[in-house]
Amino acid sequence: MNNKDSTTQKMIRKPVMNSIFLSLFLILCVPAFPVIADESIEMEFEELPDTVKKTVLERLALEDIRKIEEILVNNYLKYKIESTKTVGPDEYIDIDLTVDSRGKVIHEDIFKTSGDLSTSLPGSDDPEEAEDAEKPDLHVESAPQQDQP
Repeated sequence: MNNKDSTTQKMIRKPVMNSIFLSLFLILCVPAFPVIADESIEMEFEELPDTVKKTVLERLALEDIRKIEEILVNNYLKYKIESTKTVGPDEYIDIDLTVDSRGKVIHEDIFKTSGDLSTSLPGSDDPEEAEDAEKPDLHVESAPQQDQP
């Protein structure tokens, strides 16, 4: 009879242990919340993939590009390009372009800036001059105004 009780205990213990190990395995393998990692690296234009270079050059002039960043978020690679184009004396158009690794435009911000641009670019030595620079005009009209009768 003692042998029969031992066999019954083994039969009960085995499924219980299997379910405990399976539960523990699932808990350790599946995170309770998604991990958001945002890694950013500044880079040169020549380092961009060819598909991204092509898209950028279709929208921006190479000499207008100020900064390029490679950004990795949750294994999704994208590139952020900041540029400033001179359109007149003390008038500039700032374009921030975000492109994925396949060359598709994800996001584009365009805004007008006026004032002394040298104080807002890296390399400005006088912090007081940077404070006096005019703020960007966030409203840029996308279509020309028509004369009203």
